[in-house]
Amino acid sequence: GAVSSVKEVFNIVGQGELAAAEARYLKPKSSDFKGIVLAASRGSALGPLTERLPKCMLDIRGQPLLHRLVSILNEGGLADISVVRGYHKETIDLANVRSLDNDDYANTGEAASLACAADQLDGACVLSYGDILFRAHILENLLASTSDIATVIDARWQGGGRAEGRNIDLVRCSRPFTGDYLDEEPVLLEAIVSKSSVSNGDNATSEQEVGEPSGEFIGLIKLSARGAELVRRELQDMAADDSLASADLPALLNRLIARAEQIEAVYITGNWLDVDDAFDLAIARNLA
Repeated sequence: GAVSSVKEVFNIVGQGELAAAEARYLKPKSSDFKGIVLAASRGSALGPLTERLPKCMLDIRGQPLLHRLVSILNEGGLADISVVRGYHKETIDLANVRSLDNDDYANTGEAASLACAADQLDGACVLSYGDILFRAHILENLLASTSDIATVIDARWQGGGRAEGRNIDLVRCSRPFTGDYLDEEPVLLEAIVSKSSVSNGDNATSEQEVGEPSGEFIGLIKLSARGAELVRRELQDMAADDSLASADLPALLNRLIARAEQIEAVYITGNWLDVDDAFDLAIARNLA
C-alpha cells in the first residue's frame, strides 16, 4: 500500500505531538531569535566625532552605523531587536527597535549593559556589540550552530591592516582554524582575554594567559533558549558578587567556561570590522 508522509502521520496522531516533536528536533528559525545590541559607550578614541553622538550613530555612507547593524540583523530574520543605550541616549531612536537604558554607562561595562536587557534573555537570541559591521553570511553561519552558546571568532585576526595599540579580545580554542568544512565536531572556546594589539608592550602577560591565540572574538554571540537562561543567571551571580559593573562580555564568557559550559567558536576569516577610530570609520564606508 501507499506510504504515509511524515506530515500525514502527524495529522493522524494529532497536532500536540507535532508541536512537541518540532520543539525537540528542529532548531529555532532565525525569526525565533531576538537581537540585543550593546550600544551604551561613547567611543572616546574617536575624539570630537563623538562629542554629541555615540559612535554607534556615526554616519557610514549616509546611514548611522547602528542602522546598518540593525538592518543586517533584520535581513537575517531577526525582527525583535533591543538596543541598550547610554551616552547621548536621546540620539538613539530607531523605528521598530526597543530602547533600553544603561544610565550608569560611564561607570560600567558591557556586562552591566547586557543586564539592562535581562528581561529579553527569555529565549533564543543574538548578542552584538553596537560598533561592528559584518557580512550577512557570518550571521547565517552563526545561526546555523546547534550549540547553546556560540561565538564568532576571526581566525585572521592579525590581518586587515588594523591600527596598532587598540584593545582586542583574543581567544584560545580547542583547535585552530583549518578551513576544512568536513569537520563535524564543534570547535570550543577555552579562554578569552582582552589585550592591546601587537605593538603594545603589555602583550606578554596577555599572551601567556591566552597561550597561542586561535583568533579574535568579534563581539557576536548566539544563545539558544537554554544559553540565554545560563547568561541571565550568570549576570545575576555577577551582580551578587559585585563583579558586574566592571565586567565585559569576555569576562562573562570566561565565567561560563569556568562552570564547564561549552561555548562553540564559529570561525570566520575577515569580512567584518569594529569601529574604534577614524581609520576604522574610513574602512567601514567601504564595507557598508
